[in-house]
Amino acid sequence: MTGEDNLERTGRLSNLCGALLEMYRRTEDETALDLAVEFGADAVASCPPRHPERTTYLSNPGGAHQTRYEHARRPEDLRRGLAVLQEALDAPAPDHPGRPPVLGNLGSVCLSGYRHTGDADLLARARRLFAEAAATTPPGDPGLVTQLRNQAAAWHAGRDAPTSAQVRELADRVEAATMAPPSEHADTAFVVGMPADAIGDHETAVRVLDVAVGLLPSLLPREAGRFDQEHRLGEHSGLVGEAVAAHCSVGDLVGAVRVAELGRGVLLGTALDLRSDLTDLEHAHPELGRRLRAVRTVLADEDAPVEHRRRGWAEYDAVLAEIRARPGFERFLLPATWEDIRAALPDGTVVLVNAARRRGDAVVLRRTGDPVHVELPDLTTREVFALGPVLAQAAADRSLTGLLRGPRLVREVLARLWDVAGERIARVLPHGDGPSRVWWIPIGPLGLLPLHAAGHPGRVGMPDLAVSSYSPTLRALARDRPRATTGGRRLAVALPRTPGLPDLPGAAAELPERADVTLVGEAATAANVLAALPHVDRAHFACHAGVDLLSPSNSGLRLHDGPLSVAAISRLDLARAELAYLSACSTAAGTPRHADESLHLASAFQIAGFRHVIGGLWPLRDSVSVTAARAFHDRLDSGDDPATALHHTVRLLRDAHPDKPNLWAPFVHNGP
Repeated sequence: MTGEDNLERTGRLSNLCGALLEMYRRTEDETALDLAVEFGADAVASCPPRHPERTTYLSNPGGAHQTRYEHARRPEDLRRGLAVLQEALDAPAPDHPGRPPVLGNLGSVCLSGYRHTGDADLLARARRLFAEAAATTPPGDPGLVTQLRNQAAAWHAGRDAPTSAQVRELADRVEAATMAPPSEHADTAFVVGMPADAIGDHETAVRVLDVAVGLLPSLLPREAGRFDQEHRLGEHSGLVGEAVAAHCSVGDLVGAVRVAELGRGVLLGTALDLRSDLTDLEHAHPELGRRLRAVRTVLADEDAPVEHRRRGWAEYDAVLAEIRARPGFERFLLPATWEDIRAALPDGTVVLVNAARRRGDAVVLRRTGDPVHVELPDLTTREVFALGPVLAQAAADRSLTGLLRGPRLVREVLARLWDVAGERIARVLPHGDGPSRVWWIPIGPLGLLPLHAAGHPGRVGMPDLAVSSYSPTLRALARDRPRATTGGRRLAVALPRTPGLPDLPGAAAELPERADVTLVGEAATAANVLAALPHVDRAHFACHAGVDLLSPSNSGLRLHDGPLSVAAISRLDLARAELAYLSACSTAAGTPRHADESLHLASAFQIAGFRHVIGGLWPLRDSVSVTAARAFHDRLDSGDDPATALHHTVRLLRDAHPDKPNLWAPFVHNGP
């Protein structure tokens, strides 16, 4: 084999190594990671010594060893990663264009080693390498943001804090790096914001974190599939919470609300845009309304070829530009201003709750008056991440020991939520003859916790003080406006037996007494449900559900012939839908990685058009579900609105099971 053939083989092996690394990052498939290391080793072995391109071809193999070291903590992977990348660095001339990325990669391996061994020499070496990489990368090079991110990460990792001047210099360079890919630019701005916040330079933190959040909507190739979009947004989890905290640190509550609205529910916002009311537009400009409606129909087909969808989005953007050029439509489908948000708030109190690394905050909003700030110093992400697994353990352990221990664990979580958040928020709620009307908008993983149920056993707690609802964003809440009644047709779906899953003996007993369409057992198929939904106002589901942690759009209701997924439900556009009652496991719980997107069954039914959705934050007990469903529908039929009906239902369950909050706390109302 000639040297040229050998080098070509090296290039193929290195590229394959890189592709397998990307597959591992998306799927966490350990086989892909091991194969990346294997092909990387072959690339190193086949690359001619001292060849000018050796730097380029050894970069992926070095990264493969670093990634496996992060995953498995094998010291040999750390040694090999350092050796391979040092060899790549020594190969070319100092001005080789591939040198800065290798400097950064080698620094990353050193930083990884420091984090897991505490070796201060590795941290010092990482900082030197990152500084040289940033200094030798041309200002217009898209790769510059990676080197700036590395520098910030190295400062953040050590115990010695950077100076304000160092942080501001990094922030200035990040803001100027407009040629960088949006995802890398956003990630770098996020990382640079962390040391700024840590040293108390909150103004710089606000400035650079706003850059990161502002880039989130541009991260997604709109023609891409849901899995790719969800993966890209999941890579930036935690960003919005830190940005909100930075704004609260400088007393900018309106900015905190604005940045929360901009950076959360990106996929949800796109879905809502494609279902927005066009009545005013079609009245003023019929042709533009017709064109927009036509292109929205095209974009609703998520299974269309990529090129077909790309052309559809180009037409969509062109039509929007024409619409916004018309008087009175300048802000058509643009983010709402603070004045718009406040005017659209419901009658009651909206509480935006946030947990960040160093602080927690609540911003209380009402239609009149300025936002009210409630400091929650003990509500940190560490606290939230400690409480979440406790709830998950209490819900998942179905052994005898777990069933006995579960109520105690949930009691402890609810008490802690009251101590770190609920009690302080309760002080600013209106005090009248009855409970306040409250909408919770939790940011990040707080959405997995039952804020509405916070309290100590036997004492006044949030269930006594508030009729609670949840909304993913203020925009989604403002969209929910009353509709004219259309006859109240009802769909009832129950699966007492589902192939491959435990029986639900009480499922059929949950169903409302009057239903116009009833699908039980073998009749409860996805096709039958999808055919019935456009013709009903209310829908009640008593069945199993499943959650896909990697791709939430694949979560779904488990029907007789298989799942009815979040993605399939979200594609519906139901004009008459009013209430969906989802008596199934974890229908209102997202995943920690995608918490800011609120990707779960409850939000899917809201996107489809249901104004009100009743769901659960964790698996429901079959026998309790029967009592809850009957009580809820009785209250609803007697004239209660859905939120009030659920409030009284939960109080009824709490009175019956005062020491078992695991039975009544998961029930939540989503909607106006």
